[in-house]
Amino acid sequence: MKNNFNSPPIKGWVWTRLGEVADICSGYGFPEKYQGKLQGEIPFFKVGDISKAVMNGNIYLKKAENYISTSNCKELKAKPLNDGTIVFAKIGEAIKLNRRVILGQDSLVDNNIMGVYSIFQEQSELFIFYFLLQ
Repeated sequence: MKNNFNSPPIKGWVWTRLGEVADICSGYGFPEKYQGKLQGEIPFFKVGDISKAVMNGNIYLKKAENYISTSNCKELKAKPLNDGTIVFAKIGEAIKLNRRVILGQDSLVDNNIMGVYSIFQEQSELFIFYFLLQ
């Protein structure tokens, strides 16, 4: 990758931008008629789920308060985010709290959430996770 920065590269490291090593994606609208199902094939996380996980000391998001079926997912034209995607709120007061978690399974997130996913298999989601906490 090309070094566009003023600092010389450190041996073994290369300067890059987040968008060159990760995909950045947004969540989907979550109509009320699909909300409130405690079981289903696909977890559908909301900002409150991120807050609860962080307040319980978890960095992996595994338990949702909402699930949908695969057919509902297709109706919404939504594509689940990959396991290992780092997710965080993109609006409101939740941004100030700087809460981030890592999806513990392929999941949907609502449209108030952004996701960042490494495009390199060998790159640890934990590295990006801790980078995004800065």
